[in-house]
Amino acid sequence: MAKGKKTADPLNDLLGAAKPEILKNLVVHLSLFSPEMRRECFDYLKQYVKLTAEQEISSEGEIVMALWWELYPDLEDMDTYGGGDEDTEYHVVGLIDDIRKKLAGKKVDEETRRELLEQVIPFIKSGNAGLDDPLYDLAHATCYSDEDWQGRLIAS
Repeated sequence: MAKGKKTADPLNDLLGAAKPEILKNLVVHLSLFSPEMRRECFDYLKQYVKLTAEQEISSEGEIVMALWWELYPDLEDMDTYGGGDEDTEYHVVGLIDDIRKKLAGKKVDEETRRELLEQVIPFIKSGNAGLDDPLYDLAHATCYSDEDWQGRLIAS
């Protein structure tokens, strides 16, 4: 190959030829099958698209829930089998920490925070996953005030 000549990328060629509506449909289609892909799409697009305050809150909630659904299968296995291997635990705790950081920005709507807490509480009650501290920290992060915390725990 001659110096400086780039190798053709058939995917890049197809993307260049596609109409915007087709690219939009492709992204939506791919993001439906993978929480990680959905989160990556939100993170990427937020870098280049100016959002309204409402869109920012909505997208932060979507990212939080995509992170949750990304870790959920591993957490469920850990809960079922009384823990997991070190790599799985590291992965799950890392994603929990990512969620906690998103929640700390106080840009996640109440409905999403409530939904997340409802997902977390059964794992806390079970106590079988071996992640009590990170799960309690996550539950606490879903509450933006002491009243919020007390009200949600009573409701659970």
